[in-house]
Amino acid sequence: MEDTERVLPSAVGVSGFGKGGRIGSDPGLHDEIIRENTSRFATLTLLAIPVHLLFIIIFAFFLKLSSEAEIRWRAGIIACHSAFLCLMCVFLFLGKGKWIETKPVRIQSFFQAFFLLALQVGGAAITIVDQSVTSSITPFMITCSIVAMVFRITPVHAAGMYFFAFSVFALGLGITQHDTAILLSNRINGFAITAMGAGLNHILWWSRVKSIFQHRTIRR
Repeated sequence: MEDTERVLPSAVGVSGFGKGGRIGSDPGLHDEIIRENTSRFATLTLLAIPVHLLFIIIFAFFLKLSSEAEIRWRAGIIACHSAFLCLMCVFLFLGKGKWIETKPVRIQSFFQAFFLLALQVGGAAITIVDQSVTSSITPFMITCSIVAMVFRITPVHAAGMYFFAFSVFALGLGITQHDTAILLSNRINGFAITAMGAGLNHILWWSRVKSIFQHRTIRR
């Protein structure tokens, strides 16, 4: 354990990055975590596709609306879930077909960043559309939590993605939420869940890094 703790600071570094954006001087560690994330894409998309499809069916055929605002809200929600559904199908095709796993780690890393950013921005988009009928920010909370709990992202990259997603969330709320008190409350709550997601990601990422080093130390 002591050997592992001594190796971590020099091999990983304070920010989690070394030259070229890799994890310290150990590119193998970065590659291993990227491949772990890639293997989770297919499972997550396989679960998400029927959920989005179910939501589309419910909103399209089982929801009776009367006002024009509610009709616009339904159209926006269906559009968001339809975009999510198409995106998930593409990711499932690439993941299940093993296409992405055969590509260089750099391409897998780009694929991962695009997927996770799309997931967070999608949650923000659904929340923004929802503001015309409810003050809930549940979709944004869910996507922030999923990204933190399921995937392991280097802290600096995670901070950038969470900051971008929160920016979209906070600015978009100003368009659809006209109650200033609710708007302020939602932005504060959104910032809190963003900070918690980034913090949780940081903890889990370091935990995984330490686990990898410990296994390497034991094998030696």
